[in-house]
Amino acid sequence: VGTTPPSAAPTPTTPGVPPAAPAAPAAPSLPALTGLRALPADGGAVAALGGLGADAKANPFTMQVDFAAAGAGLERIQLSRHVDVLGPNARNEILQQREIYTFRAMDGSNVVREIVPFAAIGVRIDGVFVPLLESGVWKEIARTQTPAEASVTLEAVVADGASAPVVKVTREFRLKADRYDIELIQSLVNVSGRALRVQWMQHGPVDLPVGVIRYGGDSRRLRLGHLPGVTVNPDQQWVNPDRFSLYHADVLGEPMDAMGGAWNEKKIWPVPGYEASGLNLSWVALTNRYFSVAVHPLPERQSELAPGKPDKRFVDVADVDRIVLGRGGSGTGELKKNAIAGVRLFGPEVVLAPGASEDLSMGIYAGPLSERYLRADARAKSLGMDGMVIYSFGGPCGFCTFQWLAQLLKSFLGVLQSSVVFDWGLAIVVLVICVRTLLHPVTKWSQMSIQRFGKQMSALAPKQKKLQEKYGDDKVKLREEMAKLMKEENVNYAGMLGCLPMFLQTPIWIALSAMIYFTFELRHTPAFFGVFQSIVPGWSFLADLSEPDKVVAFGTAIYVPLISGLMGPVEGLNLLPLLMGVLFWFQQKYMTPPPTTELTPEMETQQKIMKVMIVFMFPLLMYNAPSALVIYFLANSALGIVESQRIRKQVLKLEAIEDERKKLIKEGKLPAPVRKPGFFARLQAMAEAKQQQIEANRKGAEKGKKKGT
Repeated sequence: VGTTPPSAAPTPTTPGVPPAAPAAPAAPSLPALTGLRALPADGGAVAALGGLGADAKANPFTMQVDFAAAGAGLERIQLSRHVDVLGPNARNEILQQREIYTFRAMDGSNVVREIVPFAAIGVRIDGVFVPLLESGVWKEIARTQTPAEASVTLEAVVADGASAPVVKVTREFRLKADRYDIELIQSLVNVSGRALRVQWMQHGPVDLPVGVIRYGGDSRRLRLGHLPGVTVNPDQQWVNPDRFSLYHADVLGEPMDAMGGAWNEKKIWPVPGYEASGLNLSWVALTNRYFSVAVHPLPERQSELAPGKPDKRFVDVADVDRIVLGRGGSGTGELKKNAIAGVRLFGPEVVLAPGASEDLSMGIYAGPLSERYLRADARAKSLGMDGMVIYSFGGPCGFCTFQWLAQLLKSFLGVLQSSVVFDWGLAIVVLVICVRTLLHPVTKWSQMSIQRFGKQMSALAPKQKKLQEKYGDDKVKLREEMAKLMKEENVNYAGMLGCLPMFLQTPIWIALSAMIYFTFELRHTPAFFGVFQSIVPGWSFLADLSEPDKVVAFGTAIYVPLISGLMGPVEGLNLLPLLMGVLFWFQQKYMTPPPTTELTPEMETQQKIMKVMIVFMFPLLMYNAPSALVIYFLANSALGIVESQRIRKQVLKLEAIEDERKKLIKEGKLPAPVRKPGFFARLQAMAEAKQQQIEANRKGAEKGKKKGT
């Protein structure tokens, strides 16, 4: 992968922005270049290089970058301030690494494929592709490392058949202290003495680690930031990060063979219709649940569109496609699960005058997928890369996750943690209190309406039964008498709508679940100031709010049939979901009021099934959920029980007052109230009048028919 020369990429055009004037064409009198090749490095090969930055957490650099001999690319990027898992055997989080796969072809030969992150694939010169991905052609020409900045400069030379230099390629990787951005300063210099047509090709980011797959499946995505056309984005300063987002399975597409050794070519950019819409690419990113690696332009190295208006287009990238290392498997699902995808970048074809250079510089963000980190980087913020953060599980229910609501909950939770309680676990509990307080009027009205309606219907049951016995054969008369009875007893069917507010809270649950699942700040963060870890050093219980609570860690992953397909492997005994089940059982046993109407055997069976599902199924489904989310539901259920008890006492108190008032009215000590019918009562009266009119018309038509006969 990467050694086969791709087709030339078209030069992108930008509606509303004048294109740059092309350089002078190559002189036709000169003979064609022949024997183009990369010269072997005469010393200082990349294979002898050490890394940049440092792998120690206390070092000022956030990462260590190790180089590969192939294409002056990266062997790996590992973050020094983040580990892959909690525990004594944790290693620094690796976001990028060279991927190599050897498989046996149909003719029995071994075929080696590899993806080297950000490696130079090659350069096309006057239509001839010159590979630069091979080892031994790059050498180090400069290196610096200070407490504030580290850099290394690499060089390769393309020569003709007579070993005369034609193009000199330089790549400089720069790291700065306390930043998650790598600057890749690279250029092509024409040293041939003649005009040349050149096109640059290189690898981009490679798939990030998938991690443990839990709810929602593989959360890796490919993201494209783009500039909408001038009709909606006149100054070309707004970068839209939301429109183009592909899940890993969609990025892969379908394999060409059953062994997964070859995959269909798949172009990511340009997207269909981009020219007509005036879209321009700004950045390309691969993300997983908590991290992102994005390649983007360096606007400060490009000419401004207008004074104070930086050019945010990725002008050095005309085409983007994905490449795949198939690792085999049985069936399409296994093939996609084992496959590794990468990105290739193709520059536009340009003409270089003798002695001229083409700047191909770009930035590489490799760090947390968090607004806090992305907005701290002025360049990333300017390019709208903080929009890579999405609180959504995707899939068919992805539209149910209201991002504005998830963002609001995340912001409020962050304020509680940073300015009020200074602990994420306590902040979640306070968030529960705030949400329940905000929804208390709705909850109170809901529960009071349901209880009042249930009691009224229970009192009406004997009278309704008598009406059914008396008018069972005359359904029209039965409806009339039932409506009359409801009106006399002042029973309103609007009481059945008391359960509606519970459905209105569903978006909050969905947004909250996604927000907690994808919030980077909860990753590897203990709950309640790490009190459990201070009691027992190294205890896994609530040591990581993004993972199950693990009161007892098994030390190995156990895959349970069916269940693990939904929520991932079981890695420990989790206490909080079990406490939730106990809480639900207590609520069912002692807090649920008895039914207000007589239940049939079928209804009793259904009610028992519902109790079992609530007590067992919900805690089971939440067993592997992040402990932060289980803390929320546990606190919410506990406060809900207390709230329901208080509301029930208020209802009983109001009912006692109402009964006393009715008694006084019956004894003539209080005048009977004159009540104005409410909205639903008026609707009911209108419906009854309409029904009576229909019935009268029907009877009139029947009488007329009899007279006519």
